[in-house]
Amino acid sequence: MSSPPSQPPTGAGAGGAPGGPPQGGGGDPGLHTLTLEHMDYGLLIFYGSLFLLFIPILARFFQTHTGRWRQGWTLRSGYDRAERAEPLSERSLFLHARYLYNATLLRDIPYLNITIGQACVCAVYAGFIVWGLLANGGFEQLKQESPKRYGVVSVAQLPFVILFASKNTVASFIGKGYEKLNLLHRWGGLLIIVCGLLHAGFYLKIVKDNYSFSNPTYGSGTVAGVALAWIWLTSLRPVRTYAYQVFLYCHIIGWISFLVAVNYHVEFVRNLTYAVLAIYGFDLLSRVIKTRIHTAKVVALPGDMTKIEIPAIGDGWRAGQHVWIRTLNLRLLESHPFTIANAPSSCSPFRGKQALELLVKSAGDFTAHLNRLASPLTRSGKENDMSLPIHIQNLPSASLLRTASGGMHDYGFEKKEKSGMTATIVPVPVSRVNTMREQGQDVKVMVHGPYGGLMYNDAAEKESVLIAVGGSGISFGLSVLEDLVHQIESGAARTRNVVFVWTVKHQSAIAWVQDRLSGLGQIAKTSAHLDLKIEIYVTGPTNAPYATLECANIYSSRPNLDKILNELVSDTIYPDIPRSGGVLVAVCGPQGLVSGAKYAVRSVNKGRFLKAGGVTFHSETFGW
Repeated sequence: MSSPPSQPPTGAGAGGAPGGPPQGGGGDPGLHTLTLEHMDYGLLIFYGSLFLLFIPILARFFQTHTGRWRQGWTLRSGYDRAERAEPLSERSLFLHARYLYNATLLRDIPYLNITIGQACVCAVYAGFIVWGLLANGGFEQLKQESPKRYGVVSVAQLPFVILFASKNTVASFIGKGYEKLNLLHRWGGLLIIVCGLLHAGFYLKIVKDNYSFSNPTYGSGTVAGVALAWIWLTSLRPVRTYAYQVFLYCHIIGWISFLVAVNYHVEFVRNLTYAVLAIYGFDLLSRVIKTRIHTAKVVALPGDMTKIEIPAIGDGWRAGQHVWIRTLNLRLLESHPFTIANAPSSCSPFRGKQALELLVKSAGDFTAHLNRLASPLTRSGKENDMSLPIHIQNLPSASLLRTASGGMHDYGFEKKEKSGMTATIVPVPVSRVNTMREQGQDVKVMVHGPYGGLMYNDAAEKESVLIAVGGSGISFGLSVLEDLVHQIESGAARTRNVVFVWTVKHQSAIAWVQDRLSGLGQIAKTSAHLDLKIEIYVTGPTNAPYATLECANIYSSRPNLDKILNELVSDTIYPDIPRSGGVLVAVCGPQGLVSGAKYAVRSVNKGRFLKAGGVTFHSETFGW
């Protein structure tokens, strides 16, 4: 955005309206002929410093995770696991820094829904903006209420804000997905709006007596200011939470309007626009490359849960990643992210090709419509009633489980009732599993991804792992556990202890993943020789016949993650081993569960923290 002229323009050809502000005012010269020379050294430092922030993470990535390059970028092929890094010494500076980070920066700030660490990152970003406003004579300009600096600093952030919103950026190669950078996108966008509106406000104060919307400069500036206000109003949390599609389309219309208007408003912005279009164009091209169109089968499960199975896609993702789904014959304009509920074929202990599976909880119009479209799994007067007897989902027909001796048996799992209140799991032939499979509806879907996941927080590098999930967050936990069991079984992981905690409202939700959890529990015990503890915490009523898991302990309470984690840390420490491989805490679920896990991580004593090789925290959440 531009600033007022110090001399009145002599005519329309000068780019201003006749009768401009009086001469000798406090405005800056060269209002409508701004060039990149006005991007002072402060802004150059801002750009350079942000780039340098990526270097340590990039170095860490290349050091320990180059083996991931072949997996998790497109839904295609498998990958080779990187060689495991050595455990860190108790004297490691990185380990001490990790403890300090957990103890201080991992704390949540009330009402803001961000941690102190995230707030510090936002503060650093804001510091660069303040530097850009004050450096190279900027302070004197601000004292004179000159709007030029506000406008330049506002538009200078455009490439970064678009970069932080893109799904495919350099951050994808260093272990930070777009959902982690969304906070910076929102914060940078807010600062663009603040600086832009301050620019407009001071400008109108100077030219209020000579303002004319018909003047191209004034008119385009007004449109840009209105677009910024529009973006801000439609991006408020209530709009994003309760009317996300409205927010999305208003956001797109708003930023396109702003970009077009500001290009008419001042010439030098066109150079920044080229950068914005290049970033966005690369993102769109990457999305096209990462998109697949296939037929999916949707099946209704108990508790308003829907399973989406895509047989044509069996590999190419990493455990814990998510994809975006668009149905071609149902709400074509909507696309929604869902975490993949299983490991890829190349990383699964179940023999045979895996079909990509998603567990979708009915939490909005799109997911509810999808659930109604699917064939009901149980019918007894009331569809999908959580109190109905459970019909379990079955393993893919090609899935075979390993025996303790390492051989293979053709069996899935079937529930057998006992005494009307309990259930046991017994093997049945695969041929019968095929006939037991649920009758679902076929839907044409567009799959875009994968994204996110643990990235460089590799569970297989840790001595112990705590997976804590809530509700439909089981998708994330189950895929991580399945991948981890495979890596341990094949000797590619150092992990010896795993605690799997699942919090659900109704015990009958076990039906969503009953056979897969049972299979993983058996493999962990017989073939992988893994100390696996599966704990299911039921927070709702338990007054109906439910299925149970022989490999799991079921409690009618909420989990004490503090106690669970400290016991796991104790199991990780061995007196005769000088260095342990560390503990990973991976969480996916409601905010209360995530906050409880953060508290548990912070509560680990420093001495035990160092002896265990550190405690690393990862949460799989979406930042909008």
